[in-house]
Amino acid sequence: MSALSSYLRGINTDGKREFLSETFSGLAFLKGALIQSLGQVRLAKKIVMLLQDFVLNDSLILFKGNPNRIKLMILDDHDFLQSLINHLQSSSGALDDYQMHDLRVSILNIMEHLSTLKPQILASDLQHPLDELRHAISLKIEQDPS
Repeated sequence: MSALSSYLRGINTDGKREFLSETFSGLAFLKGALIQSLGQVRLAKKIVMLLQDFVLNDSLILFKGNPNRIKLMILDDHDFLQSLINHLQSSSGALDDYQMHDLRVSILNIMEHLSTLKPQILASDLQHPLDELRHAISLKIEQDPS
């Protein structure tokens, strides 16, 4: 995953476009890898950071002429969204773990960008995980106010 991520991240829009094409089915590959990576923080983090790069650069990739194509493909795939939410929930219990922090921040960044297109879809799905995260942070602050 590291080599793939290094190749695709950044300004390599042709490589991204090819990876995401129907020939390579890159989003399906990432979804499968993300689902399988629950509990494997380093791998999940690499997958989510690559996915975040795709979401942030969606308009530059212009996949199939639609500047929001990648975001819409993720939003239309319930299993993909649920896997992101599962990783967000699993990271909420480990506020002191920097790997989990990076994973959590990347997922929240992805969700923020997705919500600009279809806020109603994410509002209900994210409410409980965000409440759990808020509660975990509140408990952490109460335990160690410094």
